[in-house]
Amino acid sequence: VDVHGSVGPWGDGTAVPLQLDGALGPLAPSKARVDALHVVATLAPERLHVSELTGRLLGGSLALSGDYPLQTNGPFALKGAVTDVAVADAIPAATAASTQRVAGKAHLTVDVRGSGTSREAIEASLAGSVAVDVKDGVIKDLNIANEVLGGASRLPVIGTVVSAPIRLKYARLFADPDTRFETLHGTFMIGGQGAQTDDLTIVATEFSVLGRGRIAFNRQADLAATLRMSQRFSDDLVADVKAAKYLLDEHGQLAVPF
Repeated sequence: VDVHGSVGPWGDGTAVPLQLDGALGPLAPSKARVDALHVVATLAPERLHVSELTGRLLGGSLALSGDYPLQTNGPFALKGAVTDVAVADAIPAATAASTQRVAGKAHLTVDVRGSGTSREAIEASLAGSVAVDVKDGVIKDLNIANEVLGGASRLPVIGTVVSAPIRLKYARLFADPDTRFETLHGTFMIGGQGAQTDDLTIVATEFSVLGRGRIAFNRQADLAATLRMSQRFSDDLVADVKAAKYLLDEHGQLAVPF
């Protein structure tokens, strides 16, 4: 910790203003560091009210405000944005996970509230919303298009959906062990010890995914989605497998729920 600033003036003890600037880190285990840290806050007996919290973190920036309780069951709040943060560094920093499964640049908009200071109290009371946008990203060790279309093979009447010629023509799509996308977006409504989303969207060159469902804090998930292939892919598929036309949506694109 390397900070400088001011505390005071001291009044009757009900609220003391403070302002700090400096740097924080590296922080174990991820070695994350906050530079250009700027904090404007007011310290009261029951809470720390932060009106400004800005800095540079993991290749991006943060601008937050909120309240932190100084009493066991006091209310807390956090609001603001984290911009252009490297996901591959942010996830291990937040979860202490050793495996980096997602990469890209993320923008998060946060507006949450709750009460308590322990993990159990926070999870039980946490409510609000978090919007996530990731650009130029990768989901490692999971090829969504290959998994879903592979599961749709050998259908009754239609037969094999993705034929060998299509796999050969789109070899880059099917051979990649990862899912590479242009954008990922999701708005998560938080409450009841979990998060609900109705607009989880992934957009890639040859496909898009639209999903909805719930992810609990205990990492249990119940999600349903539709894989929609590009118009070019859909046209090529129907030209090769005529019966695949029965899997097209109203826009003439191959749509497979999973």
